[in-house]
Amino acid sequence: MSSSTPPDRLDQIQQELAGILETRLAALTTTLQATEATSRRIVAAEMEIQRATRDQARLTAEIGQIESDAQRFLKERESLKSKHSKALKDREKKLKSLEELQKVVATADAENSSARSQLAELEAQEGALKKENSDLKAKLRTIEENIARMTALRDEIMHSISDQSAYMKRLAGAESD
Repeated sequence: MSSSTPPDRLDQIQQELAGILETRLAALTTTLQATEATSRRIVAAEMEIQRATRDQARLTAEIGQIESDAQRFLKERESLKSKHSKALKDREKKLKSLEELQKVVATADAENSSARSQLAELEAQEGALKKENSDLKAKLRTIEENIARMTALRDEIMHSISDQSAYMKRLAGAESD
């Protein structure tokens, strides 16, 4: 029996060693799989960090561009505000000029009425007064042409004021957006 015991014992030791090896290989495989999963997570985290870094750089550049645009818009706003103020001043000047022209027209109308009454009186006189009468008619035509030009100018100024007002409303609407 002693000769059969050592080979049985050897088989038993081999089986124990094979079991231990198998257990160790299973533990090593489990550890390797856990390490692989951790490595994948680390790689994924690094890729996410790289993507986040690129996104941060892109967003920082966009913020810089937006800030630059905001500064440009502020400058444009100030420029438009200045233009608006100038347009209002010009409008006031044109309104004053228009009022003065209207006074001139009213004066010219009064002069016209006076000239017509004088003309009626002077028509009764003949001879030397005919020349003076034709001069008054020429003045009358000139005044009527001036009135027509002033009326056209007033209409043009009113149209310009209307265009400027519409432009300012569009600007005000664009600023509020």
